[in-house]
Amino acid sequence: DRSGSVVSVTEAWYNHEFFEDQVAVTGGKIDPTVYMDTNDFANDETTQFLGAMFRNSPAIEFPDNNFGGRIYLASKEFSAFDVAAMYLEGDGNWEQMFNSPFIGVQTAFMPQKMFDLDESMWKGTYRTYFWYNGTDHTKIRDASQTKQKNYGFGLSCDQNITDVFGIFQRFGWQDPDVSTVEYHWSTGAQMIGKYWGREEDVIAVAIGQAI
Repeated sequence: DRSGSVVSVTEAWYNHEFFEDQVAVTGGKIDPTVYMDTNDFANDETTQFLGAMFRNSPAIEFPDNNFGGRIYLASKEFSAFDVAAMYLEGDGNWEQMFNSPFIGVQTAFMPQKMFDLDESMWKGTYRTYFWYNGTDHTKIRDASQTKQKNYGFGLSCDQNITDVFGIFQRFGWQDPDVSTVEYHWSTGAQMIGKYWGREEDVIAVAIGQAI
C-alpha cells in the first residue's frame, strides 16, 4: 500500500475449522468488514458497488485492519442460524492491544434452510449485529469529556426474489454523542444476465442516506 519507505502488510491471518466446519477460528491482522455487516449483494468494491456506503454502513466505527481474532459457530442441527464474534485492537497502534478493543457480534438467519426452500430462487440472509469501540472519544457537545466510548447496532439483509432478481437492505445506528453520523440506511436491487444468456453479468442499483 502507500506507506512511503515502510513495508506494510494489509492482511496476514490464519484460519482453522473444527467439528466438520461447525466452528471456525481466525487470528492475525484481519479486516473486520469481512466478518460483520456482510451482505451477498453489497460488500465488495471490486465486483459490486464502488460507493463505500453500499459496502458497509458508515454508522459503524470499524478500526483499520489490525491485530485481532474471530470465532464463527454454525451448528449442523440448526443450519438456519449462525453466529460470529470478533475482537480487534481498536486504535491500530499495536501497543497495549487489550486496552482499547473493538468488539463485534453478528447473528444470521437463513429462512431457506429452515423451510427447505429452493436456494436458487429464495436464498437470503438476515443479519443483526452489535459493536463496541473502546478507544477514547471526545463528546461532541462537551469537549471536556474525552474518555467517551462508542457503540452501535444494525441490520444487513439480502434476499433473492427469483433466480434472476435480488434485493438488499441495511440499517445502522451509533452513539450520536461521539459520532457525526448517527443513522444510516440503504437499499438496492440487482439482476443477473440470465435473460440475455450471460449469467455472470450483474446490473444493480442502490440508494442510501447517512444522517
